[in-house]
Amino acid sequence: MTDDGIADFNSYASNVVEAFSSRFRAADNQFTGWKRLIENFCQAVGAVRKHGTQLLGNVNAMHNELCIADAILADTTLQIRRLDYEPRLRGCSKSIDFRVIVESMTLFIDVKTIQPEWKDKWNQYEKAKKENWIPENIRVHLSKNGMGGKLWHSLYTARARVLEYALELEEKIAEAGLIHVNAKCILALCGNGFDWRKRTIEDFVSSYYGRYCADDPFSKMERKKIEERKISLQRNISGFAFMSRSNGRIHKDNLVYFPRISASALVHPSCGHHS
Repeated sequence: MTDDGIADFNSYASNVVEAFSSRFRAADNQFTGWKRLIENFCQAVGAVRKHGTQLLGNVNAMHNELCIADAILADTTLQIRRLDYEPRLRGCSKSIDFRVIVESMTLFIDVKTIQPEWKDKWNQYEKAKKENWIPENIRVHLSKNGMGGKLWHSLYTARARVLEYALELEEKIAEAGLIHVNAKCILALCGNGFDWRKRTIEDFVSSYYGRYCADDPFSKMERKKIEERKISLQRNISGFAFMSRSNGRIHKDNLVYFPRISASALVHPSCGHHS
């Protein structure tokens, strides 16, 4: 980084730490592990300073975990007794990003950031059209001169990552025995709102709970992958979430739960509503 770039990066890091430390300090009785979350962000920042900008993705991912923790604390309807960061799961050696203990339920949340590399995969897009990877009733129009190859790669990669992260969480749920009436598990997926959008999760969620959307451009590819790799979805994830945070912003732009319910509705179903 240039001297100006280093100064901007240091200012960004300081602003993030100040903003979230202030918020979490006010909730210290509920969120006792917040200092470790802040420290993990600071370690990611330190790694960039030492080794270079190729590690910025880790900073972005840790920043998104800060935003998710903030969103959990901001949901007053949850009536949180305790918010734990990276607790170990019983019955296995794995941990999960957040455990939210409320009055009669425990909510487990795993957070993943999807940030595809900005690669031009126009040849893959051409191959997809030629070999009919896309359903016959759908037309995907991209321009080679309008970043079409890069957009294709971002969308294709994002959809693959959603499946990958869902399988990882399913395995955690099964190994830790989290499939019971008093536990709900959410996979929170984060992006910048440009490289890929919530439509990616909407389509996946529809297929995950039993039905591919008629206008899902990646349904055929996903089916093929599942069949070829003999993947067996356990469908034990209670819900999904999409959080967008534009590049350079400290706080989230948006947080949407799928199916379209709030996190509190997962815990208190009688209070939930579809939007």
